[in-house]
Amino acid sequence: MRGVKTHLPGPISGGVNLTEAETHLLDTETWGEHELLEVICSRYFVLGSQGLAEHSWEVNGRDGRSPSACLRSLNRHLKNLSLIAVLDEGDPPLLSVGALPAQMMVMPAWQQALVWALVTGFVTMAGALWITHLDPSLAVLETTVLQTAFAFFALPVVGSVLLASYTRIFVSEALEVESSHLIPLAFPVMSAEWPFSLISAIGQLRPDLHPIPNRRALGLIELTTPTVMFVSGSILTILGLGMTPEQPPAFETAPIVVDTNFLVDILSTLMLHSDVALKLQWIHPTGLAGIALSLAGWALLLPVPGFPGDRILHALIGPEDMEEGSNQTSIFIVTLGFTLLVFMSTDYWPWLLLVAIAAWRRFSPEQMPSPYVVDEYAGLDEIPMRQIASLTLAILLLGYPGLEPSYEMEEWDAGLST
Repeated sequence: MRGVKTHLPGPISGGVNLTEAETHLLDTETWGEHELLEVICSRYFVLGSQGLAEHSWEVNGRDGRSPSACLRSLNRHLKNLSLIAVLDEGDPPLLSVGALPAQMMVMPAWQQALVWALVTGFVTMAGALWITHLDPSLAVLETTVLQTAFAFFALPVVGSVLLASYTRIFVSEALEVESSHLIPLAFPVMSAEWPFSLISAIGQLRPDLHPIPNRRALGLIELTTPTVMFVSGSILTILGLGMTPEQPPAFETAPIVVDTNFLVDILSTLMLHSDVALKLQWIHPTGLAGIALSLAGWALLLPVPGFPGDRILHALIGPEDMEEGSNQTSIFIVTLGFTLLVFMSTDYWPWLLLVAIAAWRRFSPEQMPSPYVVDEYAGLDEIPMRQIASLTLAILLLGYPGLEPSYEMEEWDAGLST
């Protein structure tokens, strides 16, 4: 500790007060912020040479502990001081201490409940439109229609997204990460190109202001929501196909045909004995809800900047490698090639909109913020890497919905017997 100047105005015991200038001089001479952080960090790490940043040192774990374990202990201490320590890759790793990011305030509970209630109303209206499409003799605002739409379409959709939200919070807390509820997005309309209503489910926390302990935690948290939505959707699709009547309704307009993914095709072949391809023209609202959920869960896993799939890619490759020039060039070429392939293969406007957003975000000079990974030194072990990558690829392959998941049947003639 630096020496303290001795020309004090009088003995402290005599009740003489220090002036503001002398108090400031005394504090800075005896204990600065750098010395304070150095002493705190030295309790958990063996400090080496100082880094280029103001509060950074090359470190090794103390008492035989790994640097990652020491970092967790240090951050529990620094959190009370509104500080956070970050461990970068290297040998030895570099420890940096800075201010804890000021996270944007999430919506209060009553506002979240209001949003969920509003989305539930939107989804109920979309379900009612599907019911009246199957039975034109009914009116959209009839009480029985709204009740059926709420029970068999809105509840499965909203309940599954709410289950995904709670599961994500549970996984986050298990990994010592703060989290908040998801916000669902849905449109209260029905069209031949998108009769599913549900668009997405987004988080409320900015990834660059939301510290994640390590890449394993990042991958598991981001994988939770799409997995729950995809599994719930696949189960509901099978249930809905089983509830769909064998005889077609009395259509007055061309039927809207929906398609299922590979997993549902396999399960329906094994579990259902009726012609599933025909039933998809008048599928039960619960089955339509399942297709919506599995489709949204699949889309969230695409490596689009801002989507969970892109953050999973950060977890697998590493944020530092993602920003490397050669990797950025490879991602650029793959994204551009995929965009051209989609535009040449289909005119399904939801896919065109999706690839346009992906290309715009990927090539924009103002790129989406990268996830805030606290412990880069820990990396990602082989076993969790394989688990995260395998589950992601399995959902992307088995959940592929095709180039046209929904469309209006062409050359349809009313009154013909099926």
